[in-house]
Amino acid sequence: MRVLVWGTNYMGQSYADLIGQKEEFVGYVDNAEHMWGTKIDGIYPVFSPKELPEVQYDAIVISCTASYQDVFEQISDMGYADKVIMVEELLGIRSVERTGTIVQDKIKIWDSIISKDMLIEAPVLLYKVHIRSCGYIGAYTYVLQGVSMKNVTKIGRFCTIAENAVLWNASHSLETISAHPMFLPKYFSWLENFYAGMEMDDGIDKEEFLKWCRDIRKKHEQPVNKKKTLIIGNDVWIGNGAKVLQGVTVGDGAVIGAGAIVTKDVPPYAIVGGNPAHIIRYRFSQDIIGRLLKIKWWQYGAKVLIGLDIVNPTHEMLDELEERIQSGRYPKMNTKWYRLQK
Repeated sequence: MRVLVWGTNYMGQSYADLIGQKEEFVGYVDNAEHMWGTKIDGIYPVFSPKELPEVQYDAIVISCTASYQDVFEQISDMGYADKVIMVEELLGIRSVERTGTIVQDKIKIWDSIISKDMLIEAPVLLYKVHIRSCGYIGAYTYVLQGVSMKNVTKIGRFCTIAENAVLWNASHSLETISAHPMFLPKYFSWLENFYAGMEMDDGIDKEEFLKWCRDIRKKHEQPVNKKKTLIIGNDVWIGNGAKVLQGVTVGDGAVIGAGAIVTKDVPPYAIVGGNPAHIIRYRFSQDIIGRLLKIKWWQYGAKVLIGLDIVNPTHEMLDELEERIQSGRYPKMNTKWYRLQK
């Protein structure tokens, strides 16, 4: 099935990643003019709604949860309502309320604040964390007390995120006359909520001010690209109090030392530390790393590793691991996905 995703935000990119694992992902549709004609990750095109008749596709998944109804009505008015499919139906995702403590079917979430809808691949453990926005968290990942996240596109499988780590894909403008977000807000709902119940300065009309902000934002808007995403790969260990900042991709198998401030991409299997973070060393030799990235053992789970000597992996061990996978005796993990929602 050829699938389009409506929306290029972090959730839309998360949907696209998951859809691409099971179906043929075609590209994105977005109402934002500055996105039209661009390519996410340099690969997937962003179409305008007017281009839909020219695109070859079978289904549309809407990623904008806050404005879902508005987008659905727009698609209906265009005559494509029959093309809309819920991501839950397409990928077999179940829904779970994201409030309170959740201990259900290999999902364990205790005393956590999850502000927006998020996808979870069970089993996952979240303990006293604050997730403002995250696309999805992969199986066997656990996140511990005091961790805070915002606008994270995805976190892979078998990740360990220690206490008080911060994954923060947001920043303030350094080009405006003031760095205060009221002058160049990304989300106008934030600005409106900020002033809810408050009087603005004498002589300032709120609606006029908001219109001016929107005009400035539109004039200087930049297309979203890979560098505006924050991605954590598979089998990543993030140490206590580390901070991963805007636009960073942490590669598979990487380790981020306690207290590190990560401002640039981290290569697969690199160990980084310091402020700003720098590469201390790699976990294994480059030829071993290359084979691990090709094998992608995390797609098959722990079962494929049982009985192997996994300490200081050798080529002989990897030969056996490859043979197990190629034999077909160890299929890829068949996991359950859940959507945490209100």
